[in-house]
Amino acid sequence: MFCFNCSGKKSEPTPSDKEKENKTEENNLEQKKSLFIENAKPFYPMKETVEDIQDQINDLRSRMIDYEERMVSPNLNYSISKMAQLPQLKNEILMNNGTLIQGTIISETIENIIIQTQIGQLTLDKADISNIKEIASIDADVVFTSEPEEKINANYHIYSGTAQNRGLETASFVRVIFKLWSSETELIATDSSFVDGSQIIYHSGINTDTALKPGESGEYVVNVKTPVDSNVEYITRDIHWEIYR
Repeated sequence: MFCFNCSGKKSEPTPSDKEKENKTEENNLEQKKSLFIENAKPFYPMKETVEDIQDQINDLRSRMIDYEERMVSPNLNYSISKMAQLPQLKNEILMNNGTLIQGTIISETIENIIIQTQIGQLTLDKADISNIKEIASIDADVVFTSEPEEKINANYHIYSGTAQNRGLETASFVRVIFKLWSSETELIATDSSFVDGSQIIYHSGINTDTALKPGESGEYVVNVKTPVDSNVEYITRDIHWEIYR
């Protein structure tokens, strides 16, 4: 009988084998560490630090604060401020209960009044109204005081009358303009003339004798030369002025 022993004595690992195993374990550990985000390389190179970004945020915040302050208290000149004025209040209505309403009357019937205010339209019963008066314009407001007197010569239409400043500002270089129209709404002739007003010398050196102070009136005479055989059907008139401070 033959007996074979398959089991054998297991050989001991050599030092070189241990070094290889240690290196393999170290490589596996490095691979696992590289899976974490904090150890991963950035997708693109970062040229700015966190401090740089924070400085940019602070600079942007200061600019926004400066912008908001400019929006709250804008520094507008007079020509721009005229474009942003609130609606003109022309009437002041005193109610029987003591309430005072300011606005502009846009419609009136036998029983009520519709007034446009800064918050909207109001319909008021006349029985509840104690008094109605006009409010002077905060700017210059030059108007005709009456219908013009007309004289017709061979080649001229002469118009004369009076204009008054009912506002609270002085109107300078007040000029009255007349236009003559045909029956087919074609302009036949036009001309203008300055009013006979007060003389004022402004700080800028501007000198005028055609100014109307608040409440002041001035006379005008406008000579409009018309073509021969022209047929004037109707006229229109207007007043222009300037504001100087």
